[in-house]
Formats: sequence, C-alpha cells, structure tokens
Amino acid sequence: MHQSQRIVSRPSAYRLASVTIGRTHRSPGAAASATTLALAMSGAATAQGVVLNGWGSGFWGQINTPPGLTNVVQIDAGWLHMAALRSDGTVLAWGSNTYGQRNVPSGLAGVTQVSCGSLHTYALKSDGTVMGWGYNGSEQLNTPAGLANVMQVSCGLAHTYALKTDGTLVGWGGGGSGELVTPEDLPPAMQVECGGSFTYALLADGTPIGWGLNWQGQIDTPAALTGVTRLTSGRDHTYALLPDGSILGWGSNSDGQIETPADLGGVTQVACGDRHTYALKDDGTVEGWGDGSSGQVWTPSEVASVLQVAC
Repeated sequence: MHQSQRIVSRPSAYRLASVTIGRTHRSPGAAASATTLALAMSGAATAQGVVLNGWGSGFWGQINTPPGLTNVVQIDAGWLHMAALRSDGTVLAWGSNTYGQRNVPSGLAGVTQVSCGSLHTYALKSDGTVMGWGYNGSEQLNTPAGLANVMQVSCGLAHTYALKTDGTLVGWGGGGSGELVTPEDLPPAMQVECGGSFTYALLADGTPIGWGLNWQGQIDTPAALTGVTRLTSGRDHTYALLPDGSILGWGSNSDGQIETPADLGGVTQVACGDRHTYALKDDGTVEGWGDGSSGQVWTPSEVASVLQVAC
C-alpha cells in the first residue's frame, strides 16, 4: 500500500531544507534515491524567485541546500548527492562526497543539463561535449574519445548514455546486465533514460524500447504503448508520461512505487527514486507514493507552485 502525498504534517525526524533561488525549467530525468527535491515558486520572494525544498533521507546532507545557492534552472538527484544547474551554466553539488560526487571540475562552464547517477554525475555542455566526475569503479566516467554533438546525457547505477543530435546512442561504464547493449538498428531516439541497471530509448514516435536487467519487469514495456512524451526510471521501475497528462508505470512494486493514485491527472513531469515516485501536476502541486520509510513521500505543507521535482 502506497503512502499518498499532500500530507500537512510530517514526522518531526524528517527535515525540510529551503533556500531562495532563481528561474527554472524541467529536466529530463533523475537517478534512484530516498530523497525528494522540489523546485518551486516562492510567494515570499520576488516574481523571479523560487525555493528549493528537500525532504526524506538526509544523513549525508543531501537535503541541506548550500547557502547562497541562486539562479538555479535545473536540479537532479543521485543516490546520496544532489546537483543544481545555474543560469550562468555552472553546477553546484552537495551531499555525500565519498567518491568525489561533489567535486565539480574546476572551471566547468557552459553547462546546459546535469544528470546524477548513483555515485557519479555528468554535465552536458553547450558545445555538445560532456564531462563527468565522482565514482569510476565501473568506468562510468570513461567518456568515449571524440564524443561530440551530444544533446542529452543520462546516468544510471554504474553506466552512462549520451544521446546525439542524429538520434543515435553511445553508452559506457558497467554493462554486466546488458544495459549497454543498444539494440541493433534502433531507430533515432528523442530521449535516453538510464535506470538502475537498464536503459530505455524513447523513439520519435513515442515508443519506448528498453534493454538490460529485467528481474523486476522494469523493461517489460506495456503492450502497444506509444505516444509517450517522456520516460523516467528509478532503480527498478519506469514511468511513462502521456500527452493527456496521465502516466503509466511498470517494473518493481516492492513498496507500491507503481501504484499510481486512481484520481491522478494533469501530470506534467514524473520523477522516480529508489523505491518511490513523484508526479508534478499542471496546478503546481506534487503527489508521491511508494516507500516512505525515510519521509521521502511526506510532502511538506510549505511546498506549492512546484516547477520541477527530482528523486
């Protein structure tokens, strides 16, 4: 049985962190965590001000937003670390630094997207190149030589994929479960999404194609599913966003993470965590379900007018 969001009260052990920051846009996905971040308009701030709220697991400081963080345009969540992209093209990371997850390369600039994996992070630059940092035990940071013309990057548990402007995919890192075995003759993709140890490509016609680990049915795409506008994957589950604002999930349901609330509609973005899921609605509210053992689906009552959610 899932826990619903929109809960006014929360256990006192769960902490909420907040900071005023700048304008934002939505990002293409996130990696598995037991934490939730929401980028929201602030009624107390200026017309361009927003707040970043974090709740759930915070042992490694992943909900402790750095003081003075401003002008954020995108957020993403890794397992124990978080990252924010600012409007000047720079990136700031916080949370665990056990494997250098917070060590953003000196001088990194011109970034247009950031993606957090379990223990590593990648940045896409405006010139179509990518740069990664953090854990490299499975060579998930070994960017192929000469990789260029990238339009999106996605990080999984121990692997990384780049989507190029011609719709082709390039993957590297840990591939022991087949997550790097891109299907032959795969048509051009418009999105790549890395789950825990699996990968999805969203084709131009809205058809999802998945490969890699399937022990929980995480790549058992529902029959005849087409017209998808965005895919989001967690550790072992995946959600598809459809044009009518409805969503469909599949894969592991160990904690109710694919038990979509019956009355949910008007969804504009989905975020999948380790064993929980969040939906952002067109009225700026968010709704979460699945594992709430660390408070990650106990949406604080202060959170409203949300622009992006990550978990």
